[in-house]
Amino acid sequence: MFLNAEGCSRVEAQQSAENEWLEHVKGFHEGSMIANTKSWFTGYNSKVEGHDVLRHMIYLGDAPAYRQKLNEVKDEGHRGFNLS
Repeated sequence: MFLNAEGCSRVEAQQSAENEWLEHVKGFHEGSMIANTKSWFTGYNSKVEGHDVLRHMIYLGDAPAYRQKLNEVKDEGHRGFNLS
């Protein structure tokens, strides 16, 4: 709804925002069993080229933490996103 009201049809994350989000997500993985597990939860697939490394594919934080992060970005004018 926001995009339509602003006349936007495209959203693109800036690399700095992607890096910041990854660090946020990685923080929840630290100390968990999934952090070192080779599974589809971590994007590991030895049968697909380039997918033989562990990645942070799921958000392990709780809903309030997720909502807080969304609100921070929104309140800062959609910091880290190019809207057009």
